[in-house]
Amino acid sequence: MLGGELGITAAIMAGYVGAVGQTGLFRIFQVQFGHHASHKTFIRGGAKKNEFYLNLATTIAFCQNGEEYRSDHKAHHARKIFTTIKDPDAALLYRFGIRPGIDRRRLFRRYLQLMVSPRFHVFFLWNRIKSNFVTRESVPWRIVAAAWLGVLCGCFAILPVWVVVLTIWLPLTLFYQMSAVTQFITEHAWLASERMPKDISAHAQRCWGRFFGDPIPNHRKSLKAICVSWPVYIFRLFFLHFPGRYAVMIGDMPAHD
Repeated sequence: MLGGELGITAAIMAGYVGAVGQTGLFRIFQVQFGHHASHKTFIRGGAKKNEFYLNLATTIAFCQNGEEYRSDHKAHHARKIFTTIKDPDAALLYRFGIRPGIDRRRLFRRYLQLMVSPRFHVFFLWNRIKSNFVTRESVPWRIVAAAWLGVLCGCFAILPVWVVVLTIWLPLTLFYQMSAVTQFITEHAWLASERMPKDISAHAQRCWGRFFGDPIPNHRKSLKAICVSWPVYIFRLFFLHFPGRYAVMIGDMPAHD
């Protein structure tokens, strides 16, 4: 009886770790590989190779296609509109209620509502589908996207359904989008001003470092305090900092820009 309960617990924890890791893996294809390829710095060998990897990475992540991603990202980096309402990224947040002049608690509530909003997730997922199969100009890459989708669906034939759902499809869809919006909201001081940053210093002030971890509990406290602080520390490490670092702020994202 005890062995069965331990087995179920181990399976749940393994599924949780797998879901976090897989979400981070899908995300890293966009915000690391695709991002650097859009800047032509992912691989040596010229623009064509980086263009190939940009399209490959964004197809694997099933996110905005390479051409559109590069166009929007290039616009985002333009100092004339950086973090203002004309910035495509800032405009998207504004559309979903993340706006200046709202107090912190209310903004946090809106963020939590956004994380579980069916409207938001359907909007996000539909735009990912449309970008891969409708607005994408390259027919060969549309075929590649369809083939990749077929591979992911084929996993149901060789793996248990709960494994495929928890470690492939949820990380690719719901968890991916929750990760994206969390990273996105905290990436810059969005809409801090209607004007562009006037110089490099002002630009830097709109860029944030985002790091994880708590101080190790103080061993000099009383035994009772230690018995309380360590479980809290371990819980936060496993359920806050671990998914935050490996599924949201993956790769070089903590020190982005």
